[in-house]
Amino acid sequence: MYKGWKKSWCLAYNSIELEAPIVSGREPTASEDERKLGVERSGELSGKANHVSF
Repeated sequence: MYKGWKKSWCLAYNSIELEAPIVSGREPTASEDERKLGVERSGELSGKANHVSF
């Protein structure tokens, strides 16, 4: 049970770290570089979410 909680917490922490570039990359005023970084971080977060097992 602890291992599942730990993985959940790590995913939550990583999502906070990755959230800013994702959100800013989706803004209408985002530069091309910000958009690319947002797409990269979104893919990274999706990959981590897909590997969590409880």
